[in-house]
Amino acid sequence: MPAVVVTFEPTPREFFEGPAAPSRLTRLREKLEALALYGVDRVVVLRFDRRMQGMSADEFVDRLLVRGLGVPTWWWGTISISPAAAKATSGRCVPRAQ
Repeated sequence: MPAVVVTFEPTPREFFEGPAAPSRLTRLREKLEALALYGVDRVVVLRFDRRMQGMSADEFVDRLLVRGLGVPTWWWGTISISPAAAKATSGRCVPRAQ
Protein backbone atom coordinates (compact mmCIF):
# COMPACT_ATOMS: atom_id res chain seq x y z
CA MET A 1 0.00 0.00 0.00
CA PRO A 2 1.52 3.36 -0.98
CA ALA A 3 2.13 6.03 1.65
CA VAL A 4 0.10 9.11 0.69
CA VAL A 5 0.08 12.51 2.41
CA VAL A 6 -2.76 15.00 1.90
CA THR A 7 -1.94 18.66 2.46
CA PHE A 8 -3.61 21.99 1.71
CA GLU A 9 -2.53 25.03 -0.30
CA PRO A 10 -3.00 27.60 1.03
CA THR A 11 -2.99 26.25 4.57
CA PRO A 12 -6.35 26.62 6.35
CA ARG A 13 -4.79 29.15 8.77
CA GLU A 14 -3.58 31.23 5.81
CA PHE A 15 -7.06 31.06 4.31
CA PHE A 16 -8.79 32.21 7.49
CA GLU A 17 -6.18 34.60 8.91
CA GLY A 18 -4.62 36.01 5.73
CA PRO A 19 -1.47 38.05 6.42
CA ALA A 20 -1.91 37.51 10.19
CA ALA A 21 -1.26 33.75 9.81
CA PRO A 22 2.06 32.55 11.20
CA SER A 23 4.93 32.15 8.76
CA ARG A 24 5.51 28.70 7.30
CA LEU A 25 8.43 26.62 8.48
CA THR A 26 8.86 25.30 4.94
CA ARG A 27 7.58 26.26 1.52
CA LEU A 28 5.48 23.78 -0.42
CA ARG A 29 8.41 22.69 -2.61
CA GLU A 30 10.57 22.06 0.48
CA LYS A 31 7.75 20.10 2.12
CA LEU A 32 7.38 17.90 -0.96
CA GLU A 33 11.13 17.26 -1.08
CA ALA A 34 11.24 16.36 2.65
CA LEU A 35 8.28 13.98 2.34
CA ALA A 36 10.00 12.22 -0.56
CA LEU A 37 13.10 11.75 1.62
CA TYR A 38 10.91 10.05 4.26
CA GLY A 39 9.59 7.57 1.69
CA VAL A 40 6.18 9.09 0.98
CA ASP A 41 4.99 7.68 -2.34
CA ARG A 42 2.49 10.42 -3.26
CA VAL A 43 1.44 13.82 -2.02
CA VAL A 44 -2.03 15.17 -2.78
CA VAL A 45 -2.19 18.98 -2.58
CA LEU A 46 -5.75 20.23 -2.16
CA ARG A 47 -6.69 23.86 -2.68
CA PHE A 48 -8.24 25.21 0.52
CA ASP A 49 -10.94 27.61 -0.63
CA ARG A 50 -14.56 28.54 0.17
CA ARG A 51 -15.81 25.23 -1.23
CA MET A 52 -13.41 23.26 0.96
CA GLN A 53 -14.33 25.43 3.94
CA GLY A 54 -18.01 24.53 3.54
CA MET A 55 -17.36 20.78 3.40
CA SER A 56 -18.22 18.78 6.53
CA ALA A 57 -15.63 16.36 7.94
CA ASP A 58 -17.77 13.39 6.87
CA GLU A 59 -18.14 14.78 3.35
CA PHE A 60 -14.38 15.39 3.14
CA VAL A 61 -13.62 11.82 4.18
CA ASP A 62 -16.26 10.27 1.91
CA ARG A 63 -15.80 12.41 -1.23
CA LEU A 64 -12.08 13.06 -1.19
CA LEU A 65 -10.46 10.22 0.74
CA VAL A 66 -12.71 7.19 0.23
CA ARG A 67 -14.31 7.81 -3.18
CA GLY A 68 -11.74 10.21 -4.63
CA LEU A 69 -8.51 8.52 -3.56
CA GLY A 70 -9.79 5.03 -2.70
CA VAL A 71 -8.17 5.20 0.75
CA PRO A 72 -8.86 2.04 2.81
CA THR A 73 -7.34 3.34 6.09
CA TRP A 74 -5.89 6.63 7.25
CA TRP A 75 -4.35 8.41 10.23
CA TRP A 76 -6.21 11.33 11.70
CA GLY A 77 -4.18 13.56 13.98
CA THR A 78 -0.67 14.83 14.42
CA ILE A 79 2.21 12.68 13.28
CA SER A 80 5.67 13.35 14.70
CA ILE A 81 8.60 12.03 12.66
CA SER A 82 12.07 11.52 14.15
CA PRO A 83 15.10 10.06 12.40
CA ALA A 84 14.83 6.90 14.52
CA ALA A 85 11.15 6.15 13.96
CA ALA A 86 7.80 7.57 13.01
CA LYS A 87 5.53 7.84 16.04
CA ALA A 88 1.85 8.72 16.09
CA THR A 89 1.56 11.26 18.89
CA SER A 90 -2.14 11.89 18.54
CA GLY A 91 -3.99 9.86 16.03
CA ARG A 92 -6.28 7.02 15.27
CA CYS A 93 -6.43 4.59 12.42
CA VAL A 94 -9.92 4.64 10.97
CA PRO A 95 -10.97 1.68 8.81
CA ARG A 96 -12.97 2.38 5.69
CA ALA A 97 -16.67 1.68 6.12
CA GLN A 98 -17.81 -1.33 4.11
